[in-house]
Order: sequence, then structure tokens, then C-alpha cells
Amino acid sequence: MVICKVHPYIDRKSHLSDCPIPTERLLPVTDLMITDYSSVVFDYLIFKKTFVLFAPDLKEYQEKRGFYVEYASLSPYVAVTAKSWSEQCMTPGLRGKGMDRSMPRVSPLCL
Repeated sequence: MVICKVHPYIDRKSHLSDCPIPTERLLPVTDLMITDYSSVVFDYLIFKKTFVLFAPDLKEYQEKRGFYVEYASLSPYVAVTAKSWSEQCMTPGLRGKGMDRSMPRVSPLCL
């Protein structure tokens, strides 16, 4: 099952989400999360579950806004094209794979 949840601000205007369950209730039961630059990734890190960072405009975002931490350090799965996103999500054994490697680098940010 695939659930689409967009930022509440965007959803109020365009109604793209297809699930009324609050995001914080979905995180513990989700096998794989795909996100962009959202801070929800820090909430999801608590569960030590796999996520794919999808950032087709990564270079421009980096130049214009920047990041608090190195973006690629959050997850070994970073996709910048639809094709690489698809390949990342289809990696055998990806869902359920722990993210223990990321935790030491970002855990101080999750407090």
C-alpha cells in the first residue's frame, strides 16, 4: 500500500493527501518513507527505519537555502531523478532495513 501525505499547508490548498490519519500516527507503522527536505525525517529517525530522500532540485536548493546538516548524511538512499527514485525504492530488502548508521550523525539534532 502506498499512502500519499503532503505538507499540511499544501494539502489545505490542493487536497493531495489520500489519507486522513495524522502523519505522527503513520510513522511507527510505515515500512518506508519517501520525503524531500521536510523536517519529518527527524521524527522518522527515532524509529530507525529506512527512508529515501527525493530531491530532484537538490543542487538549486543547496545553493539557495542550504542545510543544517549534510543532506546525504541523513540516508544512504538519495535520489535526484525519477529513475533513481524508482531504483532506490525497488532495492531488494530496502523496506525494513535499519538506519542505525545514520543515527550517530544526526541523533543530537533529534533531542
